[in-house]
Amino acid sequence: MVEGPHLMPPRRRNVVVGLALLACLFCAAPAAAQPVQWIADADGFWDVASNWSGGAVPGVGDDVVIDRPGTFTITIRTTTAAIDSLTATEQLLVTGSLVIDGTGTFDGGLSLSGTLTGAGTVTLGASSTWTSGFVSVAGGLDVGVGQTLTIDGAGTDHWVTTGSALRNRGTVAWTGTYRIVLGGTSTIVNEA
Repeated sequence: MVEGPHLMPPRRRNVVVGLALLACLFCAAPAAAQPVQWIADADGFWDVASNWSGGAVPGVGDDVVIDRPGTFTITIRTTTAAIDSLTATEQLLVTGSLVIDGTGTFDGGLSLSGTLTGAGTVTLGASSTWTSGFVSVAGGLDVGVGQTLTIDGAGTDHWVTTGSALRNRGTVAWTGTYRIVLGGTSTIVNEA
């Protein structure tokens, strides 16, 4: 057997390796991050920390759930809300900017007069309105089966920017006098 100040005897090395493996068995895998939840049972503003679990406004990388008993409207005003995903059974009013990089499901409806952007896909699972602003969601904005998106806004342009798609699987109702501007490779697809 070769021993020296820099080598560990084989028997001792086996004990150390065995203890290290045993320690790994008892190490708990990190818990999955909990979604940030709307905790107020009332209308309110997105940017108010006390409306959220954990006492902090959701941010980049957060999964957000808005699901309270009753009917409420959550407003994203002049701020930019950037998150990973959103599941909402309450109505969202976006007058500022909402960035979704994962999936967004609006089962309580969306009222958009601001900006909806991100790398994700957004599905409207309830009747919604778009009165002005921009849609630039890489995965597209989908009007769900049996749902209605009303596009209105006298004299204002509605933009679907490069690479985005507005996919209709329900009803899209155009009212008022305005333009829908498609940028670059953006599309409107009727699948209803």
